[in-house]
Amino acid sequence: MRNCNEAGALQEPARNRDGGIGAVTPEERDRLARLEATVAGQQKWLEDIDKKLDELLAAANMGKGAWWILLRVGGVLVVLGGGAAWLIDKVWK
Repeated sequence: MRNCNEAGALQEPARNRDGGIGAVTPEERDRLARLEATVAGQQKWLEDIDKKLDELLAAANMGKGAWWILLRVGGVLVVLGGGAAWLIDKVWK
């Protein structure tokens, strides 16, 4: 564990003359390089997910528009069918 004493308590990191944290060790530099590579890979992965999500939302919006058109056409057909049934009932009695 980094910056911990033998008992496991957190220690203050070493500071240089300017008050900043000391030099990076080769092990820390390697870990940082691996972390940067991982983050870069995750960024590409998240961009791909975002692109796919946009495509799914566009398809859902098209489907929603088609659903409303279908409901309106169905409503008009029900009204026309009801009117025709009423007219047939009144005329052929």
